[in-house]
Amino acid sequence: MEILKILTTENSEALLRSESRKLEDKEIVSKKIQDFIDELLYTAENAKMQSGWESAGLAAIQVGRQVQLFIAKDLMKNEFNVYINPEIEFLGSAKDIKLEGCLSIPEISGMVERHKRIRIRYKNREGITQVAKVDGFNARIIQHEYDHLHGVLFTDKLI
Repeated sequence: MEILKILTTENSEALLRSESRKLEDKEIVSKKIQDFIDELLYTAENAKMQSGWESAGLAAIQVGRQVQLFIAKDLMKNEFNVYINPEIEFLGSAKDIKLEGCLSIPEISGMVERHKRIRIRYKNREGITQVAKVDGFNARIIQHEYDHLHGVLFTDKLI
């Protein structure tokens, strides 16, 4: 399997800032989308990052596909989860500020304020609706990837 080409703000900022469309149920379970999910996972696991960083997530838009699909690493299990057509609800008002980077904005990092706890409703790769409460850095990763689906980059939120 080959690593997908990751778009950057240098060559594809307009696309990275565009809204992604929801996937229909029949698309989610199609061979085309299932193969794409495998390629996205492979790319996230093998992407070259700047020194001292590792990939914690990747949105479809970052490889040129304008669909509401991203993968995010569960740091407790050290594995990626697939999120399709996600909806996020913030739980409580607690926030924190941490350092973030992005495969689509190489060599740049910065401090971003995000909610500490979220509830995410999404479809998994089998098309089954899931709901999860997520906190800590895992919640940060999901919020970062979710933003990509709506054309928002972490640099828009720098403190």
